Parts: sequence; structure tokens; C-alpha cells
Amino acid sequence: MKITQRLVVLFLIVSLSFAVLIYLFFQIKELEGKLYSQADALQRRQIINTFIEVNKNDFMRTVDDRAIDDEMVSYVRSRNLTWANQSLYRLITRNDFDLVQVYDTSGMAIYNAISGLAPELANFRMTPEFFEYLRRDKRKYFTEPWKQMHMQMGASTIHLAADSTRQGSFHGYLVLGKLWSVSNLNDFSTTLDYNIRFYDTEPSSLPISPFFNVNIAIPLQGWDNRPAAWLRFSSNNPFIEQWQSLGKQLLLGILAFTLVFLVLQFALLSSWIHAPLRLISNSLRTGNPELIEPLTRKRNEYGEIANLIKRFFEQNHQLRTEMEERRKTEIMLRQVQKMESIGTLAGGIAHDFNNIITIISGYVALASGKTKADSEVRTNLEEAMTACFRGKKLLEKILTFSRQTEKNVQPVNFRILVEETMELLSQTIPSSITIKTDFKSHAYVLADPTEMQQVVMNIASNAYQSMRYQGGKLSISLTDVKGKDIVRMAHSADLNQKYVCLTVSDTGTGIPREIMDRIFDPYFSTKAPGEGTGLGLSIVHGIVTGIGGHIHIDSVLEHGTTFSVFLPATALRSVQQVPQVDILPFRHANIYFVDDEPALNLLFKETLTEAGYGVSTFDDGAKAYKSYTENSGDCDLLIADIAMPGMNGIQLAQKCRQINPDLPIILYSGYIDPTIQKSCRDLAINKFLVKPVLPDTLEHAVREILAGQKPGLS
Repeated sequence: MKITQRLVVLFLIVSLSFAVLIYLFFQIKELEGKLYSQADALQRRQIINTFIEVNKNDFMRTVDDRAIDDEMVSYVRSRNLTWANQSLYRLITRNDFDLVQVYDTSGMAIYNAISGLAPELANFRMTPEFFEYLRRDKRKYFTEPWKQMHMQMGASTIHLAADSTRQGSFHGYLVLGKLWSVSNLNDFSTTLDYNIRFYDTEPSSLPISPFFNVNIAIPLQGWDNRPAAWLRFSSNNPFIEQWQSLGKQLLLGILAFTLVFLVLQFALLSSWIHAPLRLISNSLRTGNPELIEPLTRKRNEYGEIANLIKRFFEQNHQLRTEMEERRKTEIMLRQVQKMESIGTLAGGIAHDFNNIITIISGYVALASGKTKADSEVRTNLEEAMTACFRGKKLLEKILTFSRQTEKNVQPVNFRILVEETMELLSQTIPSSITIKTDFKSHAYVLADPTEMQQVVMNIASNAYQSMRYQGGKLSISLTDVKGKDIVRMAHSADLNQKYVCLTVSDTGTGIPREIMDRIFDPYFSTKAPGEGTGLGLSIVHGIVTGIGGHIHIDSVLEHGTTFSVFLPATALRSVQQVPQVDILPFRHANIYFVDDEPALNLLFKETLTEAGYGVSTFDDGAKAYKSYTENSGDCDLLIADIAMPGMNGIQLAQKCRQINPDLPIILYSGYIDPTIQKSCRDLAINKFLVKPVLPDTLEHAVREILAGQKPGLS
């Protein structure tokens, strides 16, 4: 017979001997207790609700007496502090209120008095949403949480005495509050003969004893009719004493019987259970499955358990491996989320700097056109313009990192691109570094060729720079892989997608583990000052993830680093070339120019005015729209910045197109994202320019649009 069967038979014999004796007793008492508990709980709840309602009515009667009062209305109008201190403060000294506040009709506090027992209420104020609610309901009794306390509060709109029904206009708000203090609850408890406690959330409504403990939870409504706190009323029923007395006698009998039973069981359980369990426990604690080998030969539950433990050790090893893989995946996911956040911040900063560079470069271009070609001033202005273009290139790098730039996307033979890039790069790599290549892939990727070249250059440059002092080997390979084969290295890879894998390995110094999570951060660099900007790998990350690719890094200190870049392959082999647009002759037009940056308005007004156009500038989209609705015939072309407070450029374009669907429109912004592109396509915007915009660029775009060119991006 199995151990479980022995125990079952033994316990059945023992249990049946006294189960029958107590069964009938508990059945009768259970039914009696249920009926008694239901009737008693209903009656007690009615008493509690009545008491709370009486307390509420007393409280609100005081509120009504003070809120429907001509003197109160006069105080709101005159703000007579002497009257308030004499009359309103009595509510604290005589009526035991802890808070008295008066607000004007806009919800601004004009009187605030607190009791000495609650100085922390000095900064208490009701919210604007509360006053919106009170304007509708006129009066309200509610409970309000405040820090670690709760207040019972009454509020009412203030009316003249003749307007007792509150049908007329109100003159302000009166708010009274009384803390649910310990003494307050004690008085409450003494009056009702209950133990009362506060809870922030709904407490369990089940009594401690199923039949004889009363436990009632009453919600205290906030001003928004949602429970702000709960009062729990607890009381012991006298009937429980009799039940407990009987229960103690029964318990003593059961304990005596159990003691005898346990002594008998000790010897049996030690032989049947304790010894095998000790072997199993030692095996699990030490991780040694050989300790339970004797049990595996027994044909009982312990034999089955021993075999299960053997399988457990095997599965445990597999589980540890999977947990390590999951940990690596979580680290990769956190890195991706961090890079997305930094990218959003970088895009916002680049947008603001684009405005600055547009203003500087625009005025430099205007000033350059007004000076002699061979003058020293002209030379200085050209140097300033060169600096502006350097700033523009830096912004393009930042926007590339944040994936907000427009790209020349086309199918690229990645093998040819890597070969050409390495041919250029090999000229700068010292002879102490050996280059080994292994290109097995001929796949194409859908990307910007310049960006792909930048990816290869940046990764390969980092690799050889880690070996420039001691020399080493730089290995570069290209292979075709499937998404399902790289999912452990790139957890978000598409299982059905084919990828091109660029692997760049070096035998350099490696990357310390403590900085591994930061290598893609913008401006983070381990190089000496002046040797790098810290943007290289962050730009690589932005480019690769921007086309749906993935990056995986393996590095061992003093042994080297391997970068694996997975790029989605494409079946496309060519793209349609965008036709070139010729510069067209001048045609006069009246132009609305809208930008919230005053300097840009002045710059481009001067530019377009000198070009022969009539220009009206606006620093707000709403102002421009108002002018257009009144003088739509005076506007032949609308030019607007997209990012403006209030009505932005896209909203302005939508409204103007509702008046004149054929109105030519040029929009510009510091970056392009899919949402902006879709909005421009839906509105059939004639031209979209990316900052920084030079005066010549804007003038050329105006000529194109006025000549009837098709919508597009620049």
C-alpha cells in the first residue's frame, strides 16, 4: 500500500470518530447564526446611516445659515476683514470647525481661517473643477482627503437672504471643514457604541467571524460623488460569548484527542515520510541528484518524486540559460527605449537651432549681396556663412540620430557599397592593422546610400582606432541571415524577414561592461578631447533602427569587439528618378508670410519684397486666418511655419483651403516626421521646405509655385 493510502485510511478512522459528534451541532448553530447575523447587520446599518444623515444635516444647516445671508453677500463685495474675523471666525471658536473659507465667483480665496489644532490647513484650497461642480448643484456635503487626514466638508454658493432657494445669481462660495480627528471619531464611536476606523480604500466587508462579528463599511462621498474615504464600523455581538464558551469546550476536547493522535502519528510519520523527505531536501539544497538514488527504486510516491527531481535538475539548467537570454533581451529593450527618448529630445533641440541658423544665414546672405565681391566685409560674411553651413551639417547629424530627416531612399547593393567604402577607408588604416574581408551576400537594402556608407565608416573607424597603438586584425564580413536565426540577438526582429548581416570585428581593447549601455548616447565618447564628437555610434543607431534594422554588440576586455548590424533585405533593384525642375521667370504676387519668430518675419519680408513681391507678415496663425477671411482676394500665396503656438501651419492651411481650395501654399519646418508628411500629402501642399531655409531657396520655391509646379518636398 502506498504512503498516501496509509495516511488516508489512518486519518479517516480518526476523523470519523469525532466528525459525526460535532457535525449536527455546527449545522444548527450555523443556520441560527446566519439568520441572526443578517437581521442584526441590517438593523445596525440603518442606525448608522440615520446617525450619519443627522450629522450631515446638522453640518449643512450651519452652512446654509451662513451662505444664505445678506451680511455674507456684503462681505464678499466689500471684503471687510473686521466683520469676517468677528463673524466667520466664530464658526471655529464656537462650532468646532477647523476650516472656514470664502471664495469669490472666480474661485479665488478671499478669506481663510483655520483652527489652532490644524495649522497644516493654511495652504488648503479647493480646485477649479470643484467650483464648476458647485455652480451646478449650489450646495454639497462631502469628505475631502488632505495629506494624511480627512475632513468632513460642506460647501454652498452665497446668496441673498431673499434667495433661499438659490435660484438667483450667486456672489461667491462658502466652504466649511471639520477634521475627522481621533477625538471626533471617539465621540462618534461612543455615541454609536462601535469601533470606528478610517480607510482610504474600501475595506473588506466580511466580518472576522462568519456569524457574530458586525463589520459595516460606509463610503464617504467626495465632491465628485466618488468615494473619498471609508468608515468601518465594527462591533462584537453578545451572542458570540456563548458561542465562544461552547467553542472552547469543544476545542479542549479536540486538542486532547489530537495530542494523543499526534504522539501515535509521530513514530509512523518519521518512518514513512520524514526519512525520505530528508533525502529529498538534502538533494535539492546541495544540488546533488545522487542523494535520492535509493528512492528511485521504490515503487511509491517518493520514487516518482525522485525521478521528477532528476528531470528538474535538467530543466533547471535550461531555465537558467533562458533567463540569461531574457536578461540580455531586457537590457536591449531598455537601450532601445532610452535611444527613442534621446532622439525625441534631439529633434526638439535641432528644431530650435534651425530657427537660429535660418535667421543668421539669411541675414548673412542678404548682407553679402549688398557688399562688394572683393571687399574684406564680403570675405568675413562668407566665413560666417561657412560656419552656418557647418552648423547645418551638425543639425543634420542630430536629426539623423533622431530619425527626423528626409532621406534619399533607394535600393542599394550593400556588398558594392561596403567594398567601395573599405577601399576609401583602407587608405587611412595603418599597416600595423591587417584587414580581412569575407563577403558572401549580394542582397540589396532599401536605404539612403550616403547613410549606409556612414554606418560602415563609423563602425570600421571605431574598430581600427581601438587597435591603432598596438596593431591587430580588422575583420569585415557580409552574410545573409533569416529573422528567426537572429531573434536572440535582436528580440524585435521579424521572423519572416531576410536580413543582410554586416559583421565588423577587431582585436582591440574591448568595451568595459559598465559603459556598454551608454555607447549609443549622443556626445558620449571614451576618446581623448579633440579626437571625436561622440555622435558616431548614436548616428549609426539612428540610421539602422530608422530602416528597421538591429545592432548587436559582443565585447571582451583586451580581446576585442564585434559589431553585428542586421539590415532588412529588399527585392527592389531600381527607383524612379525625380525630374529636375527648371527655374521659371518672375510673376508678381501678394504673399502672406506667417511665423511666430519675429526675426524670420523681418528676414523673409525683406527678401521677398526685394524680389518684387507684396508681402504681409503675421506672427500668429489665428491673425493670418482672420485677415485671410476678410481679404482672401489679396493673398496669392501662403507661406507658414508648421511649429507655431495656437494655430499651427497645417491647421492654418486647412482653414484657408476651406475658403479657397486652389490657394497655393508653402510650409516649412525644422524636421519631417511621418505625421507631417501625411498631413502635407492630404492637403496637397504645393511645397515643403526643411530648415534652415536660405533667402534664395525661398525665392526659388515661390517662383516654382507661382509658375504652377506640382506639390513636393524640398
